[in-house]
Amino acid sequence: MVSYSVEIILGLLFVLCLLFLFRSKFAGNRNRKSPPSPPSLPIIGHLHLFKKPLHRSLAKLSVLHGPIILLRFGYRSVLHVSSASIAEECFTVKDIIFANRPRLLAGKHLGYDHTIIAWANYGPYWRNLRRIFASEIFSTHSLQASSYIRIEEIRSFIKQLHKIHLGSSSRFARVEFKPKLFTLMLGIIKRGVTGDNHQCYEVEEEHTKKQEAKIFFDIVEETFVLSGASNISDYLPIPPLLMKLAGLEDKFINIKNRRSAILDQIIENHQRNKTMNQGSTDEGDKSENRTPVLDVMLSLQKKDPEYYTDDVIKGVFMSLIAAGTDTSAVTIEWAMALLLNNPEVLKIAREEMDEKVGQNRLGTMLLVNAWAIHRDEKLWKEPLKVKPERFLTQDFGSGEACRNKSLKMLPFGVGRRRCPGEALALKMIGLTLASLIQCFEWERVGCVDVDMTEGHGLTLPKAVPLEAMIATRESMAALLS
Repeated sequence: MVSYSVEIILGLLFVLCLLFLFRSKFAGNRNRKSPPSPPSLPIIGHLHLFKKPLHRSLAKLSVLHGPIILLRFGYRSVLHVSSASIAEECFTVKDIIFANRPRLLAGKHLGYDHTIIAWANYGPYWRNLRRIFASEIFSTHSLQASSYIRIEEIRSFIKQLHKIHLGSSSRFARVEFKPKLFTLMLGIIKRGVTGDNHQCYEVEEEHTKKQEAKIFFDIVEETFVLSGASNISDYLPIPPLLMKLAGLEDKFINIKNRRSAILDQIIENHQRNKTMNQGSTDEGDKSENRTPVLDVMLSLQKKDPEYYTDDVIKGVFMSLIAAGTDTSAVTIEWAMALLLNNPEVLKIAREEMDEKVGQNRLGTMLLVNAWAIHRDEKLWKEPLKVKPERFLTQDFGSGEACRNKSLKMLPFGVGRRRCPGEALALKMIGLTLASLIQCFEWERVGCVDVDMTEGHGLTLPKAVPLEAMIATRESMAALLS
């Protein structure tokens, strides 16, 4: 019986291989005006050319074959772009062509069957989600109304670092950044979504809060790793039976179930607390002009339960947590790593903080390689050198014509699918970095430069978690105590 099943599977694979070869041959005859493409192999296409980290591997291909390359990830065509001017055309003039999302396993399981804003196809449903994000979550009014959350959470975070330094027997204390930064960002996002008035470092249930942060940290990291990983079934036509036997979807299903369990618990607790607090003068959220995101979504669900399902609400919640925690934490970690490796720049930044702020105030997938664009010598003079002052000039490039100068920097994308959380991310990252620079002295651990190796995943985390030596500045000790 086992031998018979194996023969069937091998036979199916052989037939699929033949179909794929014929399809590739005829497709190649039709597309004579396609962009440059490296030599490929049958079935797998160009997958054999890729090594980790993927962005560097793709950048090397661009050096050999040009700024626009047509690649094959198995049976999928992928257009790789590493030029700012071409990216501008894709994101503006041609953006409607690339506005949809490919149907991948990550979108099916982690995107609640492609219903969250990151995985939904362009259309009325996506536009409605985008409207909710733009008007209810990231509008100027909403961001201003929730400013106290960011201030309180970052103040608590800075005081926690101060306590770590006070507990050290030496001049500097050693700290690991990533978990603490993630907990900070989670506190900001979660309070914004639920209206919870508890600060992550100043509650009696601190241990419980840290456990919750650890759960979310693991879930978000696994989400980005799985979303950025090459799942063989996304690029090769594997029959469902074979996928099930090989367990290709098990990791996705496992993390989806874990995410749903903790989100269900948070939503249930929120509804229970809201019922208990009805009639109370303390509603939890300090801002009288602000309605928590979760309350907005639950009120929409009452009006139209078939449209705003539980999965849609959990998708909005998880989109905010996934997009607003790890990404911002990784950005701050990289920024601090660069500053530690360039102490003269850190010194200038601190002097500027002291001077300006003072110490007495409180189908075919489009794959744009932003990493390569940001290191393009046609756009940037000495792109690998840490020179923050380059961004102070209006024309901060050095060559290639670009109708929109802002397209030389693509941290949030451009055009119709531009990240709606850009304003919030800039506020969180800027305020956190400024507070770290202003309040503490920093040194590297030992005399060796900080390891700048990239890890794996969509947010490009550091391969080696950042640790640094910290000391509270004497001028700030009284303020932080």
